[in-house]
Amino acid sequence: MQGAFRPYRISRILKSVCVMAGSSGYDIRRIPLHRAPGDTIGIRVTAGLSKRAVLRAGYAAVIVVLGFSAVEAYRIQISVSEQHLDIYRRYAGDEAQLSTLRRNLWLAGNDIRDFFIRCASIHCTAEQAGVLQAQLAGLRSEDARALAGMAALPELSRKLDDFWAAAEPVPVSMLHATSAQQFDFLQRAIVPKREELYSQLLNLAAAGQTRWRSWIFIARRNWC
Repeated sequence: MQGAFRPYRISRILKSVCVMAGSSGYDIRRIPLHRAPGDTIGIRVTAGLSKRAVLRAGYAAVIVVLGFSAVEAYRIQISVSEQHLDIYRRYAGDEAQLSTLRRNLWLAGNDIRDFFIRCASIHCTAEQAGVLQAQLAGLRSEDARALAGMAALPELSRKLDDFWAAAEPVPVSMLHATSAQQFDFLQRAIVPKREELYSQLLNLAAAGQTRWRSWIFIARRNWC
């Protein structure tokens, strides 16, 4: 029969279908078989992000990171500034106390010298001795307050006590002394002690400045 399909025609048709399916990215195995009439094939399409959307997301992420970095940098800067300020306050406080001690040393020596000069030119009175005694007592009180505001320095405290032990009795013990005796006392008991203490106070000030710089360096290194 001419209208009937021959076996070789069926094989040729199937071969053509397979070739067409392979060239178009499909496979004959993807053709659903044994499905009921009316069934549909669900296809899920995933749309890719556009280039502009990716760039926007990247810029947003960078901006967020920069914002967090700026906040963290500001917090660190505030903390470092507070630490530096605290270190400087301690250094300035110690320096102020040392300056008070140095000033009082020179004032005490000058007051005693002026007292001896007045006694050499005119006869000293008990009232003048009382004025000197009040001046020396006030200076020693200032020294006590300065030492109380500093770290414990036993050697400095001992030398200051020795100086004031020699200076405070002057209004009474040297009131009727001769000019030679007063000069000898000044050069023997007051000037050497004052110069030794003044040198020690200068050394303490230099050590404090070095310690302050070291604290600043360590604080900066810890935050870097």
